[in-house]
Amino acid sequence: MVALKNSTFSIVAVYPILTQSLSFPLILWLQ
Repeated sequence: MVALKNSTFSIVAVYPILTQSLSFPLILWLQ
């Protein structure tokens, strides 16, 4: 249960950073 909570927290923490790092070059490339 603790491991599940930690993995969910890490996903929540990493996901915005990952999406920003992926979307930022994509936005620049599309412009």
